[in-house]
Amino acid sequence: MNFFPSLSDTVKGNLLILAGIILLLNALGITLQVIGYLTLIVSIFMIVYGFIQAGYYAKIMELITKKHDTHA
Repeated sequence: MNFFPSLSDTVKGNLLILAGIILLLNALGITLQVIGYLTLIVSIFMIVYGFIQAGYYAKIMELITKKHDTHA
């Protein structure tokens, strides 16, 4: 059995380890919990990144720094 002959043995071994971990977690019933938490984390990251990408973070920081400068 020589799957993916173009990949090195290290890469093949790492893929088998990863697949084995995923199957083990699935057999233990943990994968759905992990997928739920990953979905939550990725969605929060996307919201925060979109907030920064749209420039809202910079605008808020600019307003905060202007507010502090006027009180000094």
